[in-house]
Amino acid sequence: MNYYTFTRKTIIKAFWNLMKNEPFESITVTRICQYAGIGRSSFYRYFRSKEDIIVSEFNKLLEPLKNHVKKNRRPNIDTINKLVNAALNKVVRNKDQILYKNSPALLDLIEHCIANNDLTRLLTERLSEVWEVPKDQTVYTNEIVVSTIKSLLKICLSNNNNEMPKIVTGNIEWCMQLLQNARGK
Repeated sequence: MNYYTFTRKTIIKAFWNLMKNEPFESITVTRICQYAGIGRSSFYRYFRSKEDIIVSEFNKLLEPLKNHVKKNRRPNIDTINKLVNAALNKVVRNKDQILYKNSPALLDLIEHCIANNDLTRLLTERLSEVWEVPKDQTVYTNEIVVSTIKSLLKICLSNNNNEMPKIVTGNIEWCMQLLQNARGK
């Protein structure tokens, strides 16, 4: 592992370790640096802020799904389900850190990530094509995508059932099959 990757991972690990015991709002860049054993200038080589760590991790979590949707005009339902299941399992495994003391700033940041993500834009584009939505009305398709992703995350984070990602992806598959059958595609 090269120095760049090692330092970046050290910063991320320090951040998540702090998140185990403190609310997001009370964590500072200085505390992350102290915990990681690095200087502030090193931190800023990799991230602009502590929020940037969350955005980076969120994008990394969704990268495989985004790549699949980007490569395929008609994404494969089974592949989407496997990728969504993997992402939701990771969220469920780390939900104690994500939800420490119900951090409203962190949850707002996650919502911002969902609304301003390449995957969200790609899904909106693909669904608009399938549903034959006029260009001036894709904002409604985007709202459906954003609301759905937020709801799925909320369900997985608020439920203590470790099977929740599997249940959620089963529902996604069912909805996608209904949409395909309704459109005859």
